[in-house]
Amino acid sequence: MAWLRGVFLGLVAGALVACTPAASSGTAVEQPAAPRPPAPAVEAPAAPAEKLVLALPSIAGVFIPHVLAQQKGFFSEEGFDVELPVLRSNLVSAGLASGEADYSGVFGPAVRDVLSGMPFRIVGAVVDKSTRWVMASPSVQSMEQLRGKAIAVSTIGSGPYNSGVLALEHFGIDPYSEVTWLAAGTPAERFLAVSQGAAQASIFSASEVPRAEAMGLSRLLRLDDVVPLPESGVVTTQARLDSQRLQVKRVLRAMVRALQYTKGNREGTLPVFMQFLSITREEAEEAYDASLYAYSDDGTVSERTLRYAIAAEQQQLKRTDDVPASSIADFGPLYEVLGELGITPAAGSAR
Repeated sequence: MAWLRGVFLGLVAGALVACTPAASSGTAVEQPAAPRPPAPAVEAPAAPAEKLVLALPSIAGVFIPHVLAQQKGFFSEEGFDVELPVLRSNLVSAGLASGEADYSGVFGPAVRDVLSGMPFRIVGAVVDKSTRWVMASPSVQSMEQLRGKAIAVSTIGSGPYNSGVLALEHFGIDPYSEVTWLAAGTPAERFLAVSQGAAQASIFSASEVPRAEAMGLSRLLRLDDVVPLPESGVVTTQARLDSQRLQVKRVLRAMVRALQYTKGNREGTLPVFMQFLSITREEAEEAYDASLYAYSDDGTVSERTLRYAIAAEQQQLKRTDDVPASSIADFGPLYEVLGELGITPAAGSAR
């Protein structure tokens, strides 16, 4: 049987050779291999979003652009997953100093922190004017009548508190001996403090004024008339500026886009007011219209306003030395971003 198997295999081999096409010379021609289909493209996995913490000192309209940058995706488009915790003003500074927060949304308190030796820098402005009003119960008709009264603020040392101190001094009232300061927390808690008589006045940002008026409080003073202080911005540490400048620029690019959106898209911004401030659409419309003038066009602040903010904090700290603006703020990354976006800042902007 072995020989039969050998014959069979020989016949098969011969048949295969007979079926193979030959070249003119009589040699076998190797057939080209069929082309292989292209391998399917494999997308590289997206890099995980970089987590950042941007701490805010209160729920107020002056922080709407920060919230909008998160909700409208401007931060995510820069590769960030940003958390926006709301903390007391002193805890915002502590978080930034300890590294638990990467950025903060304050402005005035950051000036004081730097003057007190904290290694922070303001890198952008968000609300570059004061939107605040001193609001009082109907029994108080003038600033002079605040002598001997209690004034409710979110926390002692906050931006509203500091601006209130300066306003009282402007009217010749000693802010430490002639009035009582009540740390009352949120706007709702301050509304309640005044309505129940625990305080006779409070300081509210423009977005809170319509609700204060609805609760029977009256306007005493527009603080921008006597205390033109910026109310919110972007602050980080000097170490982050030195080691992660590109990250700082990406954060600022998102914020500039958020400011442009806020100022140019009323309908798109109103839902953010409603959600963040827990107000109705009608209240959001009033708050937006009352605040719009104070939002920075492009993250810049005027040299005059920055100098005033520094001088005001120096006065509170009893300092008379010359403080260069460059020791408080570093707007270099912001101006690089503005150049890349084709934006020309207004004349007189601080650099």
